[in-house]
Amino acid sequence: MFRTRSLSLQIPGIGDIHDHWTGALTTPAPVLERLFLNCTNESSDLPSELFGDQAPSLTNLYLDCIRLPAPTPQAFHGLTILHCDEFDDLTLPAIAPLGQLKTLILSSWDSLSSLIVCAQSIDLFLVGSGPTVVERSVIASYFPNVKSIRYSLYHTMDDEGLDVLSRALDTRDEVTSLFVRWSQPLGIVSWEGSGRNTAALAIEVNSALLAVDVLPQWLLEYLEIPAVLERFTSHLQTATVTEEVWLLFMFVDIPGLKEATILLDEHTDYGKSSLFSYVNGSRSRSCTPALSTLRLSCQQRPPVKRHRNVAIRATHLARHIRVICVGRMLPTLILRDIVPVDPGTKELENLVGVILHEDSVYCADTEELESWTRGIEYPFRDAMTL
Repeated sequence: MFRTRSLSLQIPGIGDIHDHWTGALTTPAPVLERLFLNCTNESSDLPSELFGDQAPSLTNLYLDCIRLPAPTPQAFHGLTILHCDEFDDLTLPAIAPLGQLKTLILSSWDSLSSLIVCAQSIDLFLVGSGPTVVERSVIASYFPNVKSIRYSLYHTMDDEGLDVLSRALDTRDEVTSLFVRWSQPLGIVSWEGSGRNTAALAIEVNSALLAVDVLPQWLLEYLEIPAVLERFTSHLQTATVTEEVWLLFMFVDIPGLKEATILLDEHTDYGKSSLFSYVNGSRSRSCTPALSTLRLSCQQRPPVKRHRNVAIRATHLARHIRVICVGRMLPTLILRDIVPVDPGTKELENLVGVILHEDSVYCADTEELESWTRGIEYPFRDAMTL
């Protein structure tokens, strides 16, 4: 253990592992930085003198079906990232003393009677069906200095999606930026099973990531609530949204919106999509008078890695610009993974000051988010099975 920096173990139970590893887990680990432990049979406990109370470099701990011991082992006092899948009256006293903790990931939340408070200033990640339904006021009573609360809706039932998303996006600040992106599942809890394998949405509000694994229909349903729509558009300056959400925003006054990115759906014929087939009727003014940059993106949803460009008729692009600009020129149009083709190239050029082209392969905002539970950070597929 003296030269081990990262250790991943999958075990049947602490009491059932080979004597070699029992000894290893009580041996000092001076350079160990990351520890991932998964118990395959039933919930287990850690050795009372883990690593001989000597693991000064350990900052990242992931426990799956293994209880965080209390009192807290000395080896854990330097933790900055902790995944705890059993959060109850027994584990709360073990978390409270972790003064260096910055990120806490909880995949369960049992009813608490303890009066202990965790005073750390942390980013709290809630995954699984249990923690995500806990009211913010309850969370704040145990974590009064929490910096942010982030929700994974991967295990949320369909009839609870709107409630959980409302809780996740219930910020009191004025919404000036909304950034929505497609993402692979980020909050899968192993013992809750794997439901949907399709890409979902990750949502940032005012540059803070608040919700992941969100189904598109939940976001649309949420934004269709009049009070919510007003809150999200009254002060909005930059927005990256799906095609469905943009179709909703098109008919709402967003006076301060300066830059917008639309994540286009895949269509066999883009001319028949609602976005490009709408023709301006009685509208005499633009709902987005300050819009200076419009980006249309055909980047593919994960997990597709291959790159391709999509050809869209310039007449379709010009028609949409006429609808949103209503009589004025759009200063900048950015086409990501899109090639405009005739007819209509000249018409489009007359409506736009500058047309720029982007390749999603080289765009920083298309980088995949890291998993909150299993994935690159938690390599149990490569763990040593005992």
